[in-house]
Amino acid sequence: MRQPIATALALLVSLGGCTTTSVRSDVAAVNDLLSVRDALPVAVTVPKDEAFADTDDEIEKLLKQPLSADAAARIALLNNQALKASIVELGVPRGALVQAGLAPNPEVEFAMSRPLEGHHEFDTEVAVEFDLSRLILMPQRKGVASAELQAARQRLAGDVLDTAHRARLALFDVQAAQQLLELRTRALQSFQAGYETAVELHRVGNVTDLDLLTERSAVEAARVAVAAAETQVVDARERLNVVLGLFGAQTSWTVAGTLPAPPAEEVQAATLEQRAVESSLELAELKARLDATAGRADLASASGWLSHLAVGAHAEREEQVWEVGGHVSVGIPLFDRGQGEVASAEAQLRGLQHRYVQTATEARAAARTVYSRTETARRSAIHLRDVLLPSRQHALEETLRFYNAMQIGVFQLLQAQRDTLDAGVAYIQTLHDYWRARAALDLVLAGRHTGLGLGEARAGSVMPAASSGGGGDAH
Repeated sequence: MRQPIATALALLVSLGGCTTTSVRSDVAAVNDLLSVRDALPVAVTVPKDEAFADTDDEIEKLLKQPLSADAAARIALLNNQALKASIVELGVPRGALVQAGLAPNPEVEFAMSRPLEGHHEFDTEVAVEFDLSRLILMPQRKGVASAELQAARQRLAGDVLDTAHRARLALFDVQAAQQLLELRTRALQSFQAGYETAVELHRVGNVTDLDLLTERSAVEAARVAVAAAETQVVDARERLNVVLGLFGAQTSWTVAGTLPAPPAEEVQAATLEQRAVESSLELAELKARLDATAGRADLASASGWLSHLAVGAHAEREEQVWEVGGHVSVGIPLFDRGQGEVASAEAQLRGLQHRYVQTATEARAAARTVYSRTETARRSAIHLRDVLLPSRQHALEETLRFYNAMQIGVFQLLQAQRDTLDAGVAYIQTLHDYWRARAALDLVLAGRHTGLGLGEARAGSVMPAASSGGGGDAH
């Protein structure tokens, strides 16, 4: 009798000891999923056990060079703690899958008894029982857990794309803020030079008190604008530090140059909607959740009809004689057949089906929106750079010539300077809008249509220049 029991126990141990709890294979699957989309600047890895491990050598190397958008994305994928948390938490559905694949433990019962009167030996009884219903339903449980793990993989892939995207946007914000600061600093220097000249002219009586005060006001307004631009640079740098997970001495990085000029070619829009839907990680996650929910409904129904099925063997020793036998225990599904669980799963399934259709609609709309934003900003930036900026600069030069000839007053000159400054600011802002929209377009095509960071469409801020021709307030 001992040999069959030992064999059975060995079989049960083998059923429960062949599964790994490592998430490395899941992270590798996420890397493979994103690499085919050409959307991963660097592969993500399972974080080290230490929460505050030493900085990666690659991060230190990247920080020593001026940061580009791709470099910022690489650092974020290597160092962002929220992303590391998402990677580690992939172990939750992985653990659920492992648990779903484990065979139930056998139950052993041992009892001894003897009559209270007389001198009788103890009667001994040993019983072993095994839950067959859980073993029979194990493949369905594993199917549900596997679908939930697949959904978690898709969700992690989306988190990876989101992290890289936020790093790129933050880098563009820093570049734009620094360009605006440089532009406003040059404007302040120009206003200061004009004011110093006006002071000398006022001293000899060629400039009125009103004109001098007007130029002084322009200087102070430009000084305030510079201070605001400096604050914007600091804020933008701190937002980037947060995304990159940097602090202390690591925050002394620099950025690579200025925002690049917009490309001359248009983005091909023919298949954008189709590509957005086909690559959508949100839709892939919902599909996996649909599979998991459908499996959960089937499992609840099967569990309701097969709530308990167990087999067992027992041996009893009485009066120096062993008796052996077996038994079967069956739960009768008379009242509880899992009706509530089935109804709940079916309702969730219907809800997910509607969410799937809605998400596909949103993905298509996102593709159209980011394409429109990208092309509008591209064309506007090119027009500002090639038409409006040269026109405003030429107008300023002509106004300055009339001003030096004392044919116009200081008001026209200051207005021409403001018009030129406004055009420069509008160009930088439009260029900033373009690169944010282009990053959002790349994100949508890579499979993520939420968290694009587009914000409200910027209203046009460049007003027609006031006339600065001859005549008017002469000195």
